[in-house]
Amino acid sequence: MQVCSQHDCFIHDVQSDVAACIGILPDTSITLAASVTQVDEMEKAVDVAEKNMNRFGLTTQEIRSRRSWVHDTRRTVSQDKHLESLD
Repeated sequence: MQVCSQHDCFIHDVQSDVAACIGILPDTSITLAASVTQVDEMEKAVDVAEKNMNRFGLTTQEIRSRRSWVHDTRRTVSQDKHLESLD
């Protein structure tokens, strides 16, 4: 059960970091690169969690929800990247 708590804490930290970075994306391309990296790391974490759902105490719905978050965040970062290139 402790593994699940550590995993959820990690996911929450990454989500918070990415959300914070997205909020300031227009200021710097370094932040954009950090956001992309963190979304990639989140996707890897979801891949690991999906292969070990029982170990992490996750359901298929929770995995879908986390994949959806990765997809939506990646789309947001991509849109921000496009807007930054227009500046």
